[in-house]
Amino acid sequence: MQALSAAVRGGELSAPPVNTRVPGWLRPIIARGLAVSPEERWPSMDELLAALARDPTRRRWLLGGAALSVVAVVGSLFIVAAQSRQRAASCEARATEVDAVWSQAAREELRRGLAGTGVSFAETMATSVIASLDAYAASWQRARAEVCRAASIERRWAPELAARADTCLDEHLVQARALVSGLSRPKPGPAGAGVAQQALIAATSLPRNEPCLDARHLAKRPRLPEDEAARDAYIEQRARLAEAVALEAVGEYERAAELVGRVNEQAEARGWASLRAGALWQRGRLRGKLGEFEEAEEALEAAFFLATRSLPDVDHAMMAADLAGLVGGKLERHAEGERWAALALALLERAGAPDDDLMYADALTSQGVVWFRQGKLEDALASFERALAIKARVDGDDHPSLANSLARLGPVYASMGRYDEALEAQTRALTILRETMGADHPMAISALINLGNVHQVQGNFDGAARAHERAAESIERTLGPSHPRLARALTNLANAYGSQGRSADAIELFQRVIAILEAKLGPEHIRVARALANMGTAYEEMGAYDDAMRANRRALKIYEQTTGGEDADAGMALHNIGSIHGAQGAYAEAIEALARALAIRERALGTEHPSVAETLNNLGAARLALGAQDEALAAHERALAINEEALGASHPAVARTRYYLGELYRARGEHGAARDAHARALAIYEEALGGEHPLVALSLAALGELALERGRLAVARARLERAALIYGAHPASATEAAAASFALARAIWPEEQQRARARDLAERARDGYRGAGDGFTAERAEVEAWLIERGARD
Repeated sequence: MQALSAAVRGGELSAPPVNTRVPGWLRPIIARGLAVSPEERWPSMDELLAALARDPTRRRWLLGGAALSVVAVVGSLFIVAAQSRQRAASCEARATEVDAVWSQAAREELRRGLAGTGVSFAETMATSVIASLDAYAASWQRARAEVCRAASIERRWAPELAARADTCLDEHLVQARALVSGLSRPKPGPAGAGVAQQALIAATSLPRNEPCLDARHLAKRPRLPEDEAARDAYIEQRARLAEAVALEAVGEYERAAELVGRVNEQAEARGWASLRAGALWQRGRLRGKLGEFEEAEEALEAAFFLATRSLPDVDHAMMAADLAGLVGGKLERHAEGERWAALALALLERAGAPDDDLMYADALTSQGVVWFRQGKLEDALASFERALAIKARVDGDDHPSLANSLARLGPVYASMGRYDEALEAQTRALTILRETMGADHPMAISALINLGNVHQVQGNFDGAARAHERAAESIERTLGPSHPRLARALTNLANAYGSQGRSADAIELFQRVIAILEAKLGPEHIRVARALANMGTAYEEMGAYDDAMRANRRALKIYEQTTGGEDADAGMALHNIGSIHGAQGAYAEAIEALARALAIRERALGTEHPSVAETLNNLGAARLALGAQDEALAAHERALAINEEALGASHPAVARTRYYLGELYRARGEHGAARDAHARALAIYEEALGGEHPLVALSLAALGELALERGRLAVARARLERAALIYGAHPASATEAAAASFALARAIWPEEQQRARARDLAERARDGYRGAGDGFTAERAEVEAWLIERGARD
């Protein structure tokens, strides 16, 4: 009967047996009665019997027995079909359970809830969240109906498997209910702003329903307890854990932590290892969100090893991916982070997860973060690009998760010198986020900041300043003038101002940043130290070396008190201190500080990190100033090898090292080698940064001076004039501009009609060196002597 029912539902009718006694004219009548579509069947039993009574052969004495037989068969089939329709209707009814969570009333309540937060992007956010939840509800509804049909109509799922599928979908519905509830409660002020900011991310992060239809996935889910009471208790605790996940997603960390704690207690008391592993996993994620990274690592590791005996490989993999991002990213233990990321991908492969699943994208992103932190840019790029491709296939080209991947790609492209691609990635991310979340959403603002940073490294300082100004205005408008997020935007804006030559404006902004951070985080916080180091750089650029040194020494002291002074931040502060000593001409002190910075950076970042090459370059320059040419050459050659391996031969950092090598060869009198090194640096800068970047001017000035020393005045003038134009349009280091001005003055002096201009250029160079402090006394004296010889007076 089951096979016959399936044939009826599918509209598949077998041919009649050869020796059947049922007349052929009855077949179309019976076929109509068995039609799949109700509209194609007989309208009523009376009409069916009337059709059966019409005997085309007029042999009524034979038809009587056959008709009764056929009516009996048809009646039985109608009963089967009616039962099938009843079960199908029951399945459709079960699928409507989602209406209790997501309905028109719920949509309106959610929109009011987000509007009640008072954030400027609430309407855009509500529209995007509602669309996402509409799609999710439809997906859940289809899945619930499919599970019901597989179990009660088609009978192809055993009761245990169907129970697991129902539990899976029930947990998803609980999580969705908690999320909708959390988003629908109006919360003005900072708490509401936090909810609004996370709303779309939370909605798009709801667990996918497709795995609840995958028999392989369901078979790997923890087995439900045999005892009915225990089973009900287990299912209830699983639902509470799902609710905690939703609460975490909307930023209600305390409520989520309370729920997780209760679930963990129940799981431990009853010996439910799989549930306890899930609770510990969620506890680790919550601790990480709260910045408690060591506690997060402890909980996640405990969850991972407990899950070895109780959870499927895909859950294991996601725990490993979380540990990779935490350990290799937040805690900067890169080698461990690499291993966790590799383990996550291996577990996904063993689980048979398709390589275009979003879980792969998450694991690849964690892997990319770890590699990027280590300066392994090619590896990081490959991971991020693969994650981006998966998200584009699964979520589409306008999904916020895609924007997140694009935002991660931007800095990698920029670090590799691929600025056009970085600009394209950040622009595309910004467009997606503005459309889906609103222009004032923090993720959109972050994308705007990243876009400004790309403009900055490209030398488009005006574009950088505009982007950072808009970002700062948006944050201040939405979060107020003292919010820590404003500090980040002001920091980037200050760096842009510094590049524009507006050092005083930059320092004013850094002072404001420090005041915001000290008020919110305390005067000894690491973020305060980083702001101090940035302000020190601005002071250094304007020649205020004493102020620069004070800022960096205070930053170093904070690092030593909070982290022991052996991390990458402390290495940066020492690097800056060494650079300031070098700028002041205190080369022995510079070498001492830079050697300490090098040792710390090698330990913290690895011996092949580009930051190590940066310190080696400064160390080489200081050694050259003391006449240690061979030691200087060794430092620069090692820096060149590191940068070429990590960044590629066409990266601006490689050009910088070649500039240092050019100066070294020039000091040794090797003019041909010096010219080749500077020419290669110039070609890289022009290709990567365009023809108007201050670093292009730096290389042009070096080549001009080389030509001047060899008496090639026409070549020298052409290069130095171009350098002067660039420095005039794009203010940079005062001492670099002074050196180019003095070289140009010497190059044009032989021309009688150019002498007044030459004196003016030399005086500007003298003033530039004078403003740079005592470290450039010798350079200033040289310019002054040249002016005196030519009849000019101070």
